Amino acid sequence: MMKKLIVSGIVLSIVTLGCLSPVSALEQEERGIQVEELQNEDGIYMVEDLAWGSGMDETAESLKIRFPEEPSLSGEGIEIYHSEDPLLFGGKESFVEAEFHDGGLAALTFRISPGEGAEELYGDLSDRMKELYGDIEETRTPLGDATIGSYIWTDEQERVTVLQVTGMGEQVIIAVGQNK
Repeated sequence: MMKKLIVSGIVLSIVTLGCLSPVSALEQEERGIQVEELQNEDGIYMVEDLAWGSGMDETAESLKIRFPEEPSLSGEGIEIYHSEDPLLFGGKESFVEAEFHDGGLAALTFRISPGEGAEELYGDLSDRMKELYGDIEETRTPLGDATIGSYIWTDEQERVTVLQVTGMGEQVIIAVGQNK
């Protein structure tokens, strides 16, 4: 009897999740960000059309994703939210981490977990970003048995924004934010 209840609960959960999925395949396709959309015409690194200092609702609406009501982390005027919905970044599924300082958007991080293809994806994204934003040297940082590779760009204006791509194990992380 207990086994039957557990199996019924699992099936009900799968069916419920499938029925409640808030995003159709077409909507998911429309919610993508391309590497070319990470800098405005003034040279400031940002996600196209999403101003630094925007509130959480405006950020979620602009990215067409949902954030939970409560932050994952908070303290000293900083709140970090993790998206409930995936977002396509360069055609790959990612999850978004949004950081707000005193209620205003200060950073966005896109985490892509392609598994085995992470190293190749990191290389492809790094090459494309170097074409777009400038050919800079890679920073290599040892972390335990692994080495993390990163490229970090700063804007040419007041160096108030940064863009970073990092290869870390089976994950590729793209971060864009204010350099305060």
